[in-house]
This record gives sequence, structure tokens and C-alpha cells, in this order.
Amino acid sequence: MENNKNGPVNSGPSSEISVLEEIEEIKINIKMMSHSHMTLPVKNVLCRMLEVIERIEKENNE
Repeated sequence: MENNKNGPVNSGPSSEISVLEEIEEIKINIKMMSHSHMTLPVKNVLCRMLEVIERIEKENNE
């Protein structure tokens, strides 16, 4: 396991699964936050983040 400025980094197939799980959790959190009482600019940023994540996932699956 390597370390970077953000903490430990795994490498290999086992880390890939956890990254995918992490992405799903982030997407769920973004969706939940975008439905809460936040200002419109914040909601717009959250929606944009979700769009980018989904585009990256789509490109990785191709």
C-alpha cells in the first residue's frame, strides 16, 4: 500500500471494487444533498458533479 498526501492508496483489483463502491456512495450523497434545503448555486454544482461522475463512468465502460 502506498501513501500520498490524501492518505493510503491501494493498488490492484481489490482496490478497484472499493473505488466503485466509493463512487456509488458519493453519487447517493450528492443526490441526497441536492434534494435538501440548499441554495440554487450549490444545487447546480452538485448536479454538475453528478453529471461528470456519470460521464466518467460511461467512458470507462466503453
